[in-house]
Formats: sequence, structure tokens, C-alpha cells
Amino acid sequence: MKNSIDPHYRSEYPESWETRSILSLGQFIQGAGFPEDLQGKLSEQFPFFKVSDFNLERNEKTLKDHSNSISEKTRKILGAKIVPTGSVVFAKVGAALLLNRRRITIRNSIIDNNCAAIFPKKGIDLEFLFQTMCNIDFGNYVQPGAVPSINQGVLDSILINIPKSFEEQQKIASVLMTVDKAIEKTKVLIEKNMNIKQGLMKDLFMKGDDKRGKPISYRETTLGKECDEIYRYPTYYDIKYVPSGVREIRGELISDNGSIDLKSDNQRYISEKTSRKFPRTILKEGDFIISVRGTMGKIGYISSEIAGSNITANLIRISPNRKRIFPPWLKQYFLGPVFQAELEYLSSATTIKTIKSPDLKSIKLFVPSIDEQIKLTNILESVDSKIEGEKKYLEKLIILKSGLMQDLLTGKVRVKVAE
Repeated sequence: MKNSIDPHYRSEYPESWETRSILSLGQFIQGAGFPEDLQGKLSEQFPFFKVSDFNLERNEKTLKDHSNSISEKTRKILGAKIVPTGSVVFAKVGAALLLNRRRITIRNSIIDNNCAAIFPKKGIDLEFLFQTMCNIDFGNYVQPGAVPSINQGVLDSILINIPKSFEEQQKIASVLMTVDKAIEKTKVLIEKNMNIKQGLMKDLFMKGDDKRGKPISYRETTLGKECDEIYRYPTYYDIKYVPSGVREIRGELISDNGSIDLKSDNQRYISEKTSRKFPRTILKEGDFIISVRGTMGKIGYISSEIAGSNITANLIRISPNRKRIFPPWLKQYFLGPVFQAELEYLSSATTIKTIKSPDLKSIKLFVPSIDEQIKLTNILESVDSKIEGEKKYLEKLIILKSGLMQDLLTGKVRVKVAE
């Protein structure tokens, strides 16, 4: 098989580096088949990792948790090879291969036949091997066929550049690990603040506790009574699109946080004339849209930038009464667990997952005064601000890590090694 320099790496490299194939860096270990009748045991000698185990919460980098295990006797019957502690495991078949996930074993393990592993040879640092493997896109090397796959021969044909010095490998790996730790710490902070917000929402929307030791006075009402209009675009209308005009807002443009993606290349427009035929679905600032078919319950908040757009048949426009409802409060309520549970209940009551305007109008609301709505919104938005700041910092760290990998793992930028 013809060798090829991985596109991430440079054809020119420092004199103290060398060109090596991926497989020359360690021992290649194939996974084994795993009959279904042997699965489900957790207390046997060897953890048996499947590709799906990569998704377990604590397995983001090292394989800590497993869903199956086997005994030494079963291992021999299956002819499964032991994957030693300190091996890099990866998917080699199917869609999981294209995700380019790499994991490290922290005990002797067995892997299934959709996986393979490389155990580093003497002179190859484990963390350096892991970071190097993370920097290679197997999508560039998949074999032709209906199912993406990569084999031992393909891996042996991929050439990269690495430092001959074990110490330089360790130093490069240490720099990249430092950024990895910052990324992991930031992810933990994001999750922590998201959990804090979920707890706040339960208190503010269910218990009536404003976290200041003061009870909140709510009036019981329905969404229909608090809105000037709840209306769905007519499904019978044959929509004709134009190159430019009134933007059409669709469910796939709605983000999880309620914002609407106007940067997407997948924008569509209808004419002004068509939009005027349906004035009840023209969006105004402070309105909401909700996806009521297919992907249920996605909530979009209409900012001044989006006002004037129109919607598709799978969305409902909700226009709250501004005298009784502070729209940013309603946004928090819509995105919270109480309202989302109501939507789930409504959608599960029908064979086709869809929600109609009368269903939405009947949903109960417990609404505080406008002043309280503003205070509660400020509390929740302060947490949102923290989460958003952490997400932006995470994006910067990920970009930094990508740049460092390109520089350090190619020899473009050298690290200092103690002599």
C-alpha cells in the first residue's frame, strides 16, 4: 500500500525528528467479536469495551467505566487479545470511526471488533501517542464501501513526523495536556452553572421561592389568557421562495438557548406580497415561536433583528400581552422544566407528535407581577451570562489546542528540553 504523509503534518521537519508510520509507534491490537449471550456481566476479570462505552460520562479520555466484562476463560474461548494498560483505543469501523475519538486504557482490557488499539513501543510516550492520534483524521483514509472502515495496512501507510527525543515528546504532550485540563475544567464549570440554573428554575417557577427568603405571589392563569395571539401558519398554503425578501424562520434555525441562527447558509425567503397575505404570522419583537411538529418544543425568542420575518407551518407564533408579561421572563419560563414537561405531556397524548394552538392556549401558567418577573429574569440571566462567558472561553481553548497541535506535533514550533 502506498504511503502518504498525513495532511496535518509537514514534509519538512527538524533534523532531530524523523518520519514514522503510525503502526511503527506501537503494537497493533485487533478487537474481538462479542456474542450477545455473553454480554451484561460487570464483575469479571477484564472490562470489555465497546464503541458505545466511549460515550459514558467518565470515559471522555480514559476508559474508567464499562458496561460488560469477561473472565479469562471466556477471553480464551473468544480468542480475544488483552489490550494492556496504557494503550490508545479507537473505532475502526462504522460512523464512530469518523468521529475520531481516542481513549486510553487504565487497566488490562478487551475491546470489541469495531475497535483497535496501539500499545506504545519503548521510546514512545503514551500521552504523545494519544495526542498524535487525536490529530489524525481517519476520514481521510477510509476504505471504499458502504461502511467506513480502516485496517492495519492503512494505518501502516500513514506517515507522520515525531521527535526522536523521548523528553521532547513528553514536553509536547505536557503542553497539550495543560490545555486539555483547562478545557475539562471549563466544561465542568459550564455543567455546574447549568445545574444551578435548573435548580433555580424549579424554585422560581414551581416553589415560588425567589432565593431571598421571600415568597412570590403568583396568579394562576393560562397561556392563552396571557397572550394577544397564538397562531400557526396555514399548512395548506403552497410556499414559493424567492432569492431575497422576507426571511422565513424554520425550526432548524432555533438554538437550544432560544436564539435564532441568522448566519446559517440555509436561509430561505418569501416575497413581501406572500408575507402580507398572512399578517398573523409576521413576527414582532418580543414574540416567540415554538416548533410543534417533528423536533418538539424548540423555543425561539424574536429580537429586533428578526422582527418582520415570517414562519413555516411547523411553527406557532406566540405574542404575549406586554402589559401583563415581560417577554424575557416568559423566555426563561418557556425554556424551563415546567413548561417543557407540559409540552412533553401534550405531545405524548397523540400518536403523531404535534401540538395545536388550542393545546398551547390551555397550558396553565403561574405568573407573578411584572416587577417580580423582571427581578426573577435578572437572577436567571446572571447565570446565563456566566454560562455564555464560559462557553466562549471554551471555544477559545479549543481553538488554542487545535493551533498548538498543528504547531507542536509538526515541529513547526519547538519546545525547550532540559539538556
